[in-house]
Parts: sequence; C-alpha cells; structure tokens
Amino acid sequence: MICDRSLHRQGLPGVFSAGLLLSAYFALLTSAPRAPAQTFKIIHEFPWPDGSAQPAGGTVPGGLTLGPRGELYGVAQNGGEVPITGKAYCPQGCGIVYELSPVGTEWQFAVLHSFKNAPDGAFPYAPMILGTDGSLYGTTIGGGFHSDKCPSSYCGGTVFKLQPCSFHPCRSAETVLYRFPGGSAGEGPGFEAPVTFDDEGNIYGTTEGGGFFGGSCSSNTYGCGVVFELAPSAGDWRESVLYAFGDNAIGINPTAGVVFDKQGNLYGTTMASDVYQLSPSASGWNYNVLLTTPDEIQAGVILDNAGDIFGVAETGGQFDGGSAFEISAGGQISDICNFPDYGDSYLPGPAASLVMDAAGNLYGTTNQDGAYGLGTVFRLSPNGDSGTYTYTDLHDFSGPDGYSPLAPLVLDKHGNIFGTTYGGGPMLDATTYSFGVVFEITAN
Repeated sequence: MICDRSLHRQGLPGVFSAGLLLSAYFALLTSAPRAPAQTFKIIHEFPWPDGSAQPAGGTVPGGLTLGPRGELYGVAQNGGEVPITGKAYCPQGCGIVYELSPVGTEWQFAVLHSFKNAPDGAFPYAPMILGTDGSLYGTTIGGGFHSDKCPSSYCGGTVFKLQPCSFHPCRSAETVLYRFPGGSAGEGPGFEAPVTFDDEGNIYGTTEGGGFFGGSCSSNTYGCGVVFELAPSAGDWRESVLYAFGDNAIGINPTAGVVFDKQGNLYGTTMASDVYQLSPSASGWNYNVLLTTPDEIQAGVILDNAGDIFGVAETGGQFDGGSAFEISAGGQISDICNFPDYGDSYLPGPAASLVMDAAGNLYGTTNQDGAYGLGTVFRLSPNGDSGTYTYTDLHDFSGPDGYSPLAPLVLDKHGNIFGTTYGGGPMLDATTYSFGVVFEITAN
C-alpha cells in the first residue's frame, strides 16, 4: 500500500477528505503487504503468577537497548524487590534493569538492578543509551529523594549510570548521577525521554514537570517541564536548565527526549503539542517552533543524514488515527502516512518514536489499532525520490502475544526487529496476569 502523503496546512497535520476517500483508504490498509506471521517470536514474558506477590523479574517493560554482542538491555517500570522504606510509594516494586542474552536459539534473562525508590529512583521506562565507556545511562520517572523531602507525588526522578556485569547471576554497579529536586530544576523525566550525550560528555534530556508553574501548568504543583544539561563537576554532576516550557501558545510537558543535529541544535516534541528546535547562541538557547498541531504527540523525533526530521502524532491526521510526518531540511512539512481510526479514539495511533535503518526504511508501532485493536508493528519504505512511502504491516497484536507496544523498536545489524509491549502475553487468562513481553521479528 502506498501511504497517503498530504501537505500540512496552517501547521495542522493532514487534510480531511470526503467519506469516499476514507473508505478507499481502509480498503487499501486491509490489503496492505504483511510480513509472514512466523517471523514473530516472543523471547521473554513478564508474568504475574497469582496476581498478588510482585515478581522479582519485573512487569510492564519499557524501552530496549542493543548491546555490542547482540544482547538486549531493558527496563521494566514495576516489579523487582519491594523496598522496605518507601513501600507505599512502590507497592508493586520500583522497577528493574535487565539483560537478555542470546544463547543458541533461546534468550537468557537476568536482572541487573532492582530500584529502591530512594536514593536510586523508581519507575524506569525510557530506553537507556550505551555510553562510550560501556555503561548504560538511563532515567527513572520518580524516586531519588525520600518522599518527605519531595514536594510532589513524582518525587523528582533520577538520571543513573549502570555498568553491566560480565557474569550471571549478578547485581551490576549502579550510580545515581543526578536526583531532580523539583521546582524550577524540573522533575519526572518522561516515559519516552532517554538522555543523550554531546561530544564533550555532557548529558541532555527533558523532564515532563517542574520548571514554570502557573496557569494550566500549576495543577498538582506539576509544572510545564524543562530541557536540561548535566555537566560533570568536581566528581559530581551539575544541572543547567536550558529551557523551561511556559504556559502560552508554545507547547508544554515534553514526554520525549531530545536529539542533536550535526550543527549542535537540539530537537524534541511536547505533548501539547509542538516539534521544536533549540539553537545554541552566545546568550543561551533559542527556542524555535517547527510544527504546532492540536494532535497529541507522545514520541520524539529522529533525523536522517540530510537533516530531515521524522516523527509521529498519536491522534489526528487525515483519518483521525494518527500520522507519520516529515519536516524537510528546507522546512516543508508533510504527512508521509496517515493511519486510520479503527473505532477507538483513545490513543489509537503511534506513541513511540520511529527508528530508521541504513536504507532509509522507517519502523514503528501503533498503540491500539490493527486487526485486533491492540496495536501493530509497521514499516514505511521510501519509494525512490518520489516522496511517497509504502506501508507494510509486520505484525498485529492480539493479546496472548502482547498488546500496546508503547516503547521504540530497536534494529540489529541483521535487520531483526526487537520491541516490547506494555501488557499481555501467553499467560494472559482469568487466573494468571501477564504484564508485557519482549518480542523479535526476524528479517525476511
């Protein structure tokens, strides 16, 4: 199927068309190319056997990171060892870091770290990144400070470093680099807000809360969010707020992180709802809006080698099912694919950032659409220089194979695709709970 490509008008993704066009688009999607079903494989499930005791192996997996030997590193938002102190804050565990190592045709699972709320954080979800020193760097949404020292229910959040061990079973060495104190310094790195490095080893990221307070940003003392930099200083890390989102026409509350271009500019998104650029200058960082939309954007953006920006909106688009869009290096904004609304207007489309392979193919997931209304994995393949993309449905989730893939996919050097689902799994039945899977779609 060739994706519909429509120019954005007045900064809004997509142009609504007549019912005849909508019916034709549904017919096209139904007949869209599909990868063979046998390419999909669950390589790990996060079960909850009796619905009461929290499993030490974690539940609700987040983003994945590919290691140098083909291993996968991931985080799970809940589970792990329930802390003695802060139990009320983490009654189902504060989350884990885990490793999946390929052993023959199977995968070996090992817990590398179990979060304790204070002092090391709680509820990791965003993908970690692999540093040049071989360590993993990640964030937790909450935790860090003890609850009596934290002004809001999110309790700050953290940026952490973890050095994976070379044998199992083990507990890897974890170091908290920074604990967000809330207030103007920001709090609560978002669900899809991994950190990134510059060439000098400084760390950049976003928080969903904190920063500016007032107007619509003052509810529950949460704030509008910030873009931050962490710089090493005398054996510690010092935070600088590069930009504090405000209660005005410009977007607020970034759930996604930031990425660099070759010139040192930063790019990101806000949930309400912009694609923005931060450009360094002698007087600080200048905020530039590249796209404003009423549609909900949860995911971040990616850049290709030419400086073109690619992203997804979870709602809206030409058919109300979300869209994938491109902002060219020259500034032209267009939808490269519009996804249909399958009847559920609650988070129907793509919620996770796209990933790109060396050939320029884009891979992503949708949250609650597809053949069973539980999400899909898809590929968008460019058709030469025409500016159009061919949509291929790689997998439709049905429940026992997982549902709601909310975290970004990762690709290995062989073209295999790995990802996680927020819930579901083979043990999903009336007596056994299943809270997500790690899956692999092998290259065709």
